[in-house]
Amino acid sequence: MNRRAAVLAPVPVLLVDDNDDNLLALTALLEGVEGLELVVAGSGEDALRQLLRREFGLVLMDVQMPGMDGYEAATLMRANPKTRNVPIVFVTALLGGSDFAFRGYESGAVDYLVKPIETVVLHAKVNVFATLYRQRLAIAEFERYVSQVENVMAARRAGPDSRQLRLLLVDDQPANLLALEGLLGELAEQANVQLVRASSGPEALRAVLRADYAAVLLDVQMPGMDGFETAELLRANPRTSTLPVIFVTAGMKDRAAQFKGYELGAVDYLIKPLEPHVLASKVRVFCDLYRQRLALEQQSAHLEALVAERTEALRRSADELSDSRERYRRLLGAVTHQLFSLRREGRQLRSYGHGSGCEAVTGYPPQAFQDDPTLWLTIVAEPERALVAARAAAALDSGAISQYEHRIRCCDGVPRWVRSTFVRAGTDDSPVCDVLIEDIDQRRRVEEDRAHLVDQLALATRAARLGIWDWDLSANELVWDERMYHLCGVAPGQLGDAHQTWLATVHPEDRQLCERARQRALCSDQPYDIEFRVVHPDGGIRYMKSDGQVLRNAQGQAVRMTGIHYDITERKQAEEEMRRHRDHLLELVDERNASLRAIVDNAADGIISVDEQGVILSFNRAAEEMFGYSEAEILGRPVGKLIPLAGRAVRRDPGAARSMDLEGQRRDGSAFPMHVAISEVEVGGRPRVIGILRDISQQKAAEASLIAARNAAETASQVKSEFLAKMSHELRTPLNAVIGFSQLMSRSGTLLPDQQRNLDIIHRSGQHLLTLINDVLALSKIEAGGTRVDAADTDLARLLEEVAEMLRIRAQHAGLELELAMERLPAAVKVDAVKLRQVLINLLGNALKFTQQGRVLLQASAHAGYDAACKGGQACISFVISDTGIGMAPGDLQRIFDPFVQVGAPASESGTGLGLAISREYVELLGGVLQVESEVGQGSVFRFTLNLPLAEAPRALPSADGTVLGLALHERGKRVLVADDDRESQLLLGELLEPLGFVVAFANNGVEALARVASFAPQLVLMDWRMPELDGLATIRRMRSQPDCDEVRVIMCTASAFEEQCEVALQAGADAFLRKPLDTAELYARIEQLLGVRFLRAACAGESGAGGGMKPVLKEELSGLPAEVRKALKEGAVELDQQRLAGALAAIERECPDLAGRLRHMTQAFRYRELFALLS
Repeated sequence: MNRRAAVLAPVPVLLVDDNDDNLLALTALLEGVEGLELVVAGSGEDALRQLLRREFGLVLMDVQMPGMDGYEAATLMRANPKTRNVPIVFVTALLGGSDFAFRGYESGAVDYLVKPIETVVLHAKVNVFATLYRQRLAIAEFERYVSQVENVMAARRAGPDSRQLRLLLVDDQPANLLALEGLLGELAEQANVQLVRASSGPEALRAVLRADYAAVLLDVQMPGMDGFETAELLRANPRTSTLPVIFVTAGMKDRAAQFKGYELGAVDYLIKPLEPHVLASKVRVFCDLYRQRLALEQQSAHLEALVAERTEALRRSADELSDSRERYRRLLGAVTHQLFSLRREGRQLRSYGHGSGCEAVTGYPPQAFQDDPTLWLTIVAEPERALVAARAAAALDSGAISQYEHRIRCCDGVPRWVRSTFVRAGTDDSPVCDVLIEDIDQRRRVEEDRAHLVDQLALATRAARLGIWDWDLSANELVWDERMYHLCGVAPGQLGDAHQTWLATVHPEDRQLCERARQRALCSDQPYDIEFRVVHPDGGIRYMKSDGQVLRNAQGQAVRMTGIHYDITERKQAEEEMRRHRDHLLELVDERNASLRAIVDNAADGIISVDEQGVILSFNRAAEEMFGYSEAEILGRPVGKLIPLAGRAVRRDPGAARSMDLEGQRRDGSAFPMHVAISEVEVGGRPRVIGILRDISQQKAAEASLIAARNAAETASQVKSEFLAKMSHELRTPLNAVIGFSQLMSRSGTLLPDQQRNLDIIHRSGQHLLTLINDVLALSKIEAGGTRVDAADTDLARLLEEVAEMLRIRAQHAGLELELAMERLPAAVKVDAVKLRQVLINLLGNALKFTQQGRVLLQASAHAGYDAACKGGQACISFVISDTGIGMAPGDLQRIFDPFVQVGAPASESGTGLGLAISREYVELLGGVLQVESEVGQGSVFRFTLNLPLAEAPRALPSADGTVLGLALHERGKRVLVADDDRESQLLLGELLEPLGFVVAFANNGVEALARVASFAPQLVLMDWRMPELDGLATIRRMRSQPDCDEVRVIMCTASAFEEQCEVALQAGADAFLRKPLDTAELYARIEQLLGVRFLRAACAGESGAGGGMKPVLKEELSGLPAEVRKALKEGAVELDQQRLAGALAAIERECPDLAGRLRHMTQAFRYRELFALLS
């Protein structure tokens, strides 16, 4: 081995770790370092055996291993003369600080790496030791030559070991330089090393250019040129590019700084404070390396003359070996491969030495092949297994090298194509067979796909009736496929002179054309593309299309032409037929143009055409009459002369057909409105705009009249709505007092019978007047289109029963029967229950009004076919209201739905005549049609049908039955503010609330209300809408803007009947909305809801004396009560004193809540006589 061979030799590196995953990871990290031979050992003992068998350039060894750990193995290596010089680098995941480092270096390690290992750091350190190993090999090789040459030995005895080395210390701090000299003083004395100082980067550069140095210890952070910049300049100079640089720093400890140091070529990166032993060990390595290099250079100079010839020969051999190895490396890198060896054991061929590539090829790890040495053959497909074994045996027996492509079964069961190469190796006494298995599965699949594509191409070529030709220009050989002979009319085998034979088939008139196309393709890069005619031997002429491509050599010379022929005779005939057809069409177009011109000239609308510049090109007679210009006067003039805004109209949406109203200008300068329909067309490849014009002066005048009429109608409708709103307020406000006070007087229980009858008349009259007002407002809202449908889940059967129950008393007073019949009704539907209830009440009320004897029947039934279980379905429900009344004449049936019309009404009956009109509109809003059938004396039948969506049955809300008596004792004293400018309304609300236990205050307008809210602090405000100074809506908004009014509940009480105002009030901050006249039950329910209070109520007439199933109060229970409690109960029952009763019940409730509850139920039901009897 010469010096160059030593430099190129692979460096054996021993990887020692008991964990296979760690070995694989370390192997993967080292794949980026070229020229390494990696050997693995799974324990310290195995590593020592490997080291005794061969020499290694570096050992990367784990510290913690079972049995013999890394420290012990390193100590034994250093004790053995054969292994003491092998560099050891410890690799560990545990970092124990300086103790770990000292123990490692004491065991003989030259360095250590901490997991996870940075790839850049690992590569830098391994490259250093690889270089050192190659240098040692070169020295050993030269020493063998020196032993034969005496003068070399003499030179070696006086060699570089005796020379003093230089070590450059670079730092801008003198104290740091002094510290480094102190740390390296002993090494300098023992190893004959001169320590040279440099205080900056430039000074260091000058020093290394003046003399040679074994290494440089370079500080990173220095003013001016720092250590990184200095190292970069050292690497850029050929003289100093190989000079070892060790960075020393106290500040830049992060990973990024270390990576940067290694990327700049540093061999190590040391962090202050420095350990003397570590620093001396690292510096000694580079001093030894430098002396070995000097020795090598000195010996090389002495031996250069003696071994020049041999060196040249070895150089050539090394170059060839290097090229061969590089080609082999690239080959193996380009393919996925598995490499192993076979040896014959008995009658079996057993494998060994499987590398990591086996898993990439087969999916099996190397361990699987070690566990089963016959697995390599087992995974071969059954039909090919015997042949593969025979190929391997033949290589062992005869040394024949062979390759064979076959399939294997991978670990996942998927078949894969591979190529196996069998080569004999070893000795005659112990032959082995090396096997290289390459993954060619993708290549085989591509070949199969390509073969499939070739078959498809051949099939497509035959289907398309294409002829394929190939012309070798250098040999003048023309090859045709079978179709080409048929297309050209030449018999197979009679091609002769290729080009001339083909040219002879071409029509004489087309030959020069074909020659020019051929020359053009050969002399330029243009493709060969031509259409021509061929003449068959029978005289028939066929049209051909030929497409070809010229292939050229590296010099650009044409060497081949390849292309296709196909018959286009049918296409040419079709084109000729199309040409004749086109000529015929042109004649027709000319005729049609003449007809169109006649139509345009006689059209009633004006028709003009302009070009893209807006110049008028045509102008018909109607346009002449419209604008006052003749065609000769206006042609060639801009269209803006007739239509000033024409250009803007076209630019607004170019390319689209559209119409618009524009203003035209006549010749006399007068303007007129016109409607313009515009479309864009192309004439002769140029855009044209066609406009059809119509004078719409009369239409515009009619539209103006219509708009004026509509505005007048809208104004009238608005005035009517404002009038109705004001009248509603003005009428409902006094009605609120009339109805409210009549209800209060009825509850007093002190009226004489005549007084009660008169009060009932007042109350009924007030209700009747309220009904009339509501009907007028409802019809007004319908006519204005402001009525909407609010559908909700509704229990239809319950709604019908409630309506029937409401009107049953009225029917009984009239001596009539009101019957309800329901059939197959769904549990619930989605409908506007308010409007449906109003329709039914109106229709049933009319039926009762016009029926003197007999009955009134309400029928509701669902049509068969709907699915009650399907929540998303619909039910078709019919409603029929029939009576046995006076009936109607046919002429009256046409008028009954007109507003304010009453047909056949008795003189004693009153009303507005709006009920049926409103009912018809509501039914139509709900999706139905109200129909009527009637005969005089036979009664009437009203019916309508609704398609209603099925819904969930709504849960019934608990009802509060009984007369309100007052608040519970613990809830009395709630403060209520009444804000209303109407004194009667204030008095009514005071009478309704104060007796129940509320404290009531009053305000006459919004300003007073805000002041009273601040001083009175009410829990509830009853707010009127229309008030002077500040109305209710503005007052609520100001209240809600004040933080201390957030908890105050507000009920808007208004005499307006418009539903929109409810939404406005709620949005402004009201909590509820009530209409005047107020319904006391609704008012009390809202108060309970908003304030969370509970009213005491008198029991209903139908409630049983026993308390509806409640356990009765026994005399024995009352006898056990204290005497003072029994006395309070008895006196309270006699005197009807609610306060005394409440106090007694409170005392009982503390000891016996159940008894107190039963007693309270008795008092609320006014069962005082029964209570007195139990206490007597």
